Amino acid sequence: MRGGLPSTLLCVLGVARLSATWIIRQKAWIFQSLFLTVSLGIILWAWGGARGIGYLIAGMLSTMGFSMGVNMVGQEVGYSRVLKTLDLFLASPVTPRVYIAGVTLGQLLFVVIAELPILILLGLAFGYLDLTVYSLLTGLALIPFGVLLGTSIAFYLKKPGNISAVTNPIAAILTLLPPVFYPTTILPEPLRYIALLIPTSAAASLARTLGGLEAAYHPLAPLMVLVAWTIAAFIAANRLVKWSLD
Repeated sequence: MRGGLPSTLLCVLGVARLSATWIIRQKAWIFQSLFLTVSLGIILWAWGGARGIGYLIAGMLSTMGFSMGVNMVGQEVGYSRVLKTLDLFLASPVTPRVYIAGVTLGQLLFVVIAELPILILLGLAFGYLDLTVYSLLTGLALIPFGVLLGTSIAFYLKKPGNISAVTNPIAAILTLLPPVFYPTTILPEPLRYIALLIPTSAAASLARTLGGLEAAYHPLAPLMVLVAWTIAAFIAANRLVKWSLD
């Protein structure tokens, strides 16, 4: 069946396999990610005990989709432009949406292997099952925003070889500076509402509220923020992603 759903699915899986090659060949990155997760967990445990582990679970699971999208997908697309491998798809059945879906699926493999198992185990060990489930769902909901933002940056830059100098700081600042791994309630009240406008902060707050760890806002407030950011990223990507030779 040419041009149908099976053909599209095969294209997505093919791009995903190509995109995941570096994960399969360079397994050291998995151990590095695992080390960072454990290190951050020790810090939060020292700060807040079992409650600190709850903030680790909510923070990492709710923002991992964003970090993967803006950093890993964005860099994969950017370097594909530099190496001209992206040009190989121009005369193929692979459309921009199929390509981005395939790259996202391929990079998701890293998250599933390197981060997801240990966070789920921590959730079960510390009695944070509900928090783990809601954080994971929130993280999945944030993937489109991260992917669209990363892809927009990759196509916007005139020299996409420098993309890591842009996406790395964005991912780090938006996950470490706002209240993602610490309580929103420690901020002065005016800053709480400013923090709510940050997509990663809104995602973490939504996960913590639904999971019963914190109740800084009504859950509809961060949910609306996430929807607004996703729509804005979709509009930006629709304008910036160009399926043509540079």
